[in-house]
Amino acid sequence: MKMEFNKREKIIIAYISMFIFLISIVLPPYGLLSQASSSNTNVSIYYERYYSSYQNLNGISILPRTGGSTVTYTTESAMSNLTSNVGGAMQITLNKTVYVLTFSPDVSTIKGYVSIYASPNMRLNIHTNIPDLVRVIVNSSGTSTLVWSGFNASDISTYAYINGSGIVYLEFANGSEISVISQDVKVGHNYTLTYSLMLYTLQSIKVSLSEQVQISVPINLPKRYQPINFSTSINGQMFMANEENISPTLSYFNGTLVASLVWKGEGIGFVQNGMLGHEKADFETVEFYGINGTVLGYVHLISYNGTENRLLTSKGTNVYFGEEKILLVHGVKALESMKSYGTVYINGKNVIVLVGNNGQVSSTAKVDLAHEVSINSSESGVLVYLNLNGSVRVVVVTLNNSTINVSLVKPLGIQPTIVTINGTQYEAQRVVLNHSGNIVFNVSLILNGKVAVYKQVSGSIVSLNSTNYFVINKTLVVYDDPSTVYYIVYYNMSIAPSTTQVSSTTSTAQVTSTTSTQIPSTSQNSALTVFHNANVSNVPITPSSSSEKAPITTPELAIIGIIIVIIVGALLIFTKRK
Repeated sequence: MKMEFNKREKIIIAYISMFIFLISIVLPPYGLLSQASSSNTNVSIYYERYYSSYQNLNGISILPRTGGSTVTYTTESAMSNLTSNVGGAMQITLNKTVYVLTFSPDVSTIKGYVSIYASPNMRLNIHTNIPDLVRVIVNSSGTSTLVWSGFNASDISTYAYINGSGIVYLEFANGSEISVISQDVKVGHNYTLTYSLMLYTLQSIKVSLSEQVQISVPINLPKRYQPINFSTSINGQMFMANEENISPTLSYFNGTLVASLVWKGEGIGFVQNGMLGHEKADFETVEFYGINGTVLGYVHLISYNGTENRLLTSKGTNVYFGEEKILLVHGVKALESMKSYGTVYINGKNVIVLVGNNGQVSSTAKVDLAHEVSINSSESGVLVYLNLNGSVRVVVVTLNNSTINVSLVKPLGIQPTIVTINGTQYEAQRVVLNHSGNIVFNVSLILNGKVAVYKQVSGSIVSLNSTNYFVINKTLVVYDDPSTVYYIVYYNMSIAPSTTQVSSTTSTAQVTSTTSTQIPSTSQNSALTVFHNANVSNVPITPSSSSEKAPITTPELAIIGIIIVIIVGALLIFTKRK
């Protein structure tokens, strides 16, 4: 009996092992890439990491000690760039240097200049003749990040993301303290200014440590509107954060405003090495979106600053840390200029939509289709199909920055018919709807050639503005503030007049119940094109709303099937046991 039980137990374990193995094959690793094809995305990565610790060896005093001070200054720096595909990691060399700085009690007045240029491509160039520069810090949009640390540099070229404008801080060693110069900057502008600083004379410089270590930096893309888990090590302490605070906004990218998502989080580093209390590091990620919602790239920032006071030595240490990773996707374009702006919610997520020249559209969601339409005789806009994780939402963004929700509806019936225009009969389709508000509906075309769309209003027939319908993959897409009956007329398919035609010379015609309907002459739509179409295969033909659940994917079906197999197998085992 015991042997039989052991045999059954082994069978159960085998089922579980098979389940785990199949799960590992079916499910991709969480959070690695934004989409399955991301591994083929070619990108440029620019990375920098700086750590700066300025420690007064003379101890803490109520009155600051400046002259005759001895300072241990520790700096770490890593800077690299790479062109690669998304996925994997880049290996970078981190340089660490420890200086012992001794200052005399003598004070000198130093007059010099500082030249600053923040370029649109996220480079910061600084030139100065003021000595003992140890740090450069950039504050933009409320976030301060260390973008350079070293000692006594006169020319600096580093990476720095500035969201249109910000403040650049230059910090200089000055005895037991730090002297600071600040300058407001705008991207694309040059600044050259003169300054006068009172600095203690540096008597001696000694390098007590110089070493290199290798670090690994992942090459990945965030997932839209999904939390990001991040961690980093700062001076031996691990900081971890879950960036769940996700906000859509406008951000500067290469000198222009684009749609973006901003993730923000706060990581906690706990007590280590005798330091008082815990520490916090700020994490921020900004992903930029271009035409049709394509990913332009992102900037990831980690920043920390504070003062460490050690229990046993009573030595004060001023610390800054900054990490910046810039990833730029090749072959994509940003919206050159913004003409109008709209917002919409998709599954509870706030999505922004930007309209540029020629009806081009950018968004924090993917744009499946964009087409310029006429709302009324005095107003126009752009019809936009938005796709967020499989949920489709259709809107019209007007030139006055309003957003009109559009329902994607399915016709109640579509029947072939014949219409008469100026004595000539044409093949047509009669479309019946029952919906209110702004709508979009689709009709599969049964004939090739030019088409025009008419609608029935109060018993009369009027033509639609030709900008409000277009053809995609032999499917006619119609946008309107709806009627109940529409006619799709095929102008190149004329036939001989029938005896049932109804003649009319007015601008409208009465609809009859015969198989032939008289329609007045009108300008034919000779060019039906989609202005900006991101992915025509994704344009839905049947109604869809953001409240609908996404269809079950193949991996999910596989998992369900595996679970069923396990349950059935377990039931069979225990049934035989009885």
